[in-house]
Amino acid sequence: MTILLSTLLAGFSDRAEVLRGLTPRVEEAGTSRTLGTADNGTNLIMTNTALCTITLAATALPLTQVVIDNLGTGGVMLVEAAGATLQSILGYTGVTPGGTVVLRVVENADDASAVWKLTGEGE
Repeated sequence: MTILLSTLLAGFSDRAEVLRGLTPRVEEAGTSRTLGTADNGTNLIMTNTALCTITLAATALPLTQVVIDNLGTGGVMLVEAAGATLQSILGYTGVTPGGTVVLRVVENADDASAVWKLTGEGE
């Protein structure tokens, strides 16, 4: 039996919505968190009304991927740990309230200099 991917994705408005359905959901009500390899494959749901800070670990392994949904009314600020780098074509460093981003480690040559790439509805 062959099922077309387009059939499976019918009804989804965007790729992030598909990813949210395929990954474990982790609700974060706090105002700070550090992302690393242990968070790989999760959908982090931010729910706080205050500004939240997420630190991107320098030790995260390549292909680590996290989807962040900001369901709170406060913004989410992404900060680089010492040695880590955040790349965003549009220069985003956060997630707008109601926004969704995907963070993926694209390289880490020495296990202490993770390069995180951001795509999605940042700010």
